[in-house]
Amino acid sequence: MALMVRPGFRPPRHFLPPVHLHLYSFGITIGTPTLSLPVLLGIDLRDLIPPPQELCYWFTGKDPEIQAAFWSFREHERIYRAFILKLQDRVMSLPPGVPRAWAVLVNCKVGVHRSVAFVRRLHDELRAWPMVTVEKTHLWFWRAVDLRGRRWERERGLD
Repeated sequence: MALMVRPGFRPPRHFLPPVHLHLYSFGITIGTPTLSLPVLLGIDLRDLIPPPQELCYWFTGKDPEIQAAFWSFREHERIYRAFILKLQDRVMSLPPGVPRAWAVLVNCKVGVHRSVAFVRRLHDELRAWPMVTVEKTHLWFWRAVDLRGRRWERERGLD
């Protein structure tokens, strides 16, 4: 994927130690995370169109099938581009002396498809930013997958 850094993007001079962004994806129905890092920016993806239901039963946001289905909607791409520009502005406007590590929150309803696909793409692109380190965590991912699997079994009378 192409690097989406705004033309002329240069980190401010006070970026001597790199800014560390920790990306968190989670499902709001499971809970809101308590983090030790300050939150730089967050986005709620619950209103975005989910991938087709038949894909959601077999795949997660870590799978290319869900990623392709999620990013096939123009609205998702537009929201992503607006979010990354807003994130870039926030990073560039960090004043000297503030914490160097920040959380970026991405939530959807369950935390298995939309938020995971969004965070994976965001992580891949942010790794190319100068003087920014990045890591990702999918909070409660396996818990959500387990709950979804139990619901799937219950709906089909397999429990």
